Amino acid sequence: MRKYTSVFIVIFSLFTTGCASNQDTGVIVGTVVGVAVGSLFGDGGGEVAGMIIGGAVGAIIGSEIGKSLDEGEKAKASLAAKEALEDPEGDKINWNSEDDASISGAAEVVGEAYSIEGNECKKVRELVVINGEEESEMTEYCLKGSSWVAS
Repeated sequence: MRKYTSVFIVIFSLFTTGCASNQDTGVIVGTVVGVAVGSLFGDGGGEVAGMIIGGAVGAIIGSEIGKSLDEGEKAKASLAAKEALEDPEGDKINWNSEDDASISGAAEVVGEAYSIEGNECKKVRELVVINGEEESEMTEYCLKGSSWVAS
């Protein structure tokens, strides 16, 4: 049974992760790993129960891990914040993931510039939308030399 489980895990992983979102990939990988770990416990019906429980727990954990942004999306969010800081009109700068249509975001300066220890500073509201769920945070940036740095 373990031999077939291993073959199934490898084939399933290869065919299902190519077109998936970060969260989908997390669910898939979490499920596969959970099934593999669960198969190590018990014999007969106990092994099947272990695989089912392991798969369910793995899917939940993988989903939570997959909700995070990948490196390309983090770079887009950071670039949007920098563009918002430099925009003299104070426009909201939007961005979209190139890999996952369910991920997008925006950045906009909130309020007027102010000074901290002689450095110009601004607050930026950074918004990320993943599968329709919005999360935002305020980040303070200060101009250090010619670069905006989150403080």
